[in-house]
Amino acid sequence: MDDSNKGRIIAAVLAIFLGVGGVFTLVRFVQTSEERALAGQELVEVYIVSDAIQAGTPAKELESSVEKRKIPANIKADGSIVDLSKLGELVTSVDLVAGEQLVQSRFSASLSRTVAGGQVPVPDGLLEATIQINPERAVGGQIEPGDKISLLVSIDIDQNGQTVPATKTLLTSVLVTNIQTGGALALPDTAINPGQEEDRIRQTPASDLLFTVAVEPEQLQRIIFAKEYGSIWLASEPALLAETDLDLITLQTLFEDIALSSPTEPSIDEADDSDDGSSQPAADRQEQ
Repeated sequence: MDDSNKGRIIAAVLAIFLGVGGVFTLVRFVQTSEERALAGQELVEVYIVSDAIQAGTPAKELESSVEKRKIPANIKADGSIVDLSKLGELVTSVDLVAGEQLVQSRFSASLSRTVAGGQVPVPDGLLEATIQINPERAVGGQIEPGDKISLLVSIDIDQNGQTVPATKTLLTSVLVTNIQTGGALALPDTAINPGQEEDRIRQTPASDLLFTVAVEPEQLQRIIFAKEYGSIWLASEPALLAETDLDLITLQTLFEDIALSSPTEPSIDEADDSDDGSSQPAADRQEQ
């Protein structure tokens, strides 16, 4: 081996050592900087998502996708998880992304009540369509496939040349054929143990619900328009619902049938009429 080749080898080895040394120095500098930044602050341990986690993943399978880190106490999220074992049989109710803190609100009891398509037969002549609704606007997620519901819409309308907000019952007796969600749904009645009805409250949905309904073609147009340009609320219907044609509600009509009364001061005339001398002292009345 000639001297030139030896020189090249030595240079390559030195370059490798310098590269490794540079990386080590940089990593150490970053660590030292972080330590200086955290110096004097109260630190707490939390779990941070290291790899993306899909909704429905059992808590017992999260260990490989999260890591424990120390962070300043003032940036710890409410409900931050500090012990994975405390999650028990819970599952993630939404997708988790790398870098976020693991918090209790991202977990729910199960996804077992996510309903498969075709659960309820669709009557002939009806069309199926799906709308996404927040649980607050859907009886807290208590509606089930096969139920009949009413749809109400709040939307801006033109009234005497002015745009005003209004609310109106859009449709009644609408058949729900399917419900889907990315999170846990409230338990059906058959899954609630006697004496533990509060289970239904504890397991309300953690994400928006997808309601599939079966309606007439003309009704479907109304639903789509209301969803696109307004906001929809769902109401659970009893077995027998009286047919009603409710008036449109606006700010002007909101309090129409509510008696609003307040104490009023008597008018001057009323005060004069009532002044028949009874307010005079007894001695004065006797003189008269």
